[in-house]
Amino acid sequence: MRKVWLQQTRIGLSLYDVSGRGFLREMDLENYILELIPTLPQLQGLEKTFYSFYVCTAVRKFFFFLDPLKTNSPNHCGENDLSLGKVKNC
Repeated sequence: MRKVWLQQTRIGLSLYDVSGRGFLREMDLENYILELIPTLPQLQGLEKTFYSFYVCTAVRKFFFFLDPLKTNSPNHCGENDLSLGKVKNC
């Protein structure tokens, strides 16, 4: 069940890869999270005026935690790009 969810999420994320290079730019991830907010029951009480703050915070956390060496830029892609290949099967 978990692997199916992971694959569905990866496919969903790849739809936001505008450039088609296998990476999400910061703006791509922002669009994904912005469209994800209405589907999350935990955030149903969040006012729309706070959406931009939530999206900004969530995107920054993704990039922070996916940069294990805290270099502030991924190894082989442009600054603020998120590799779709970094999501590993758990």
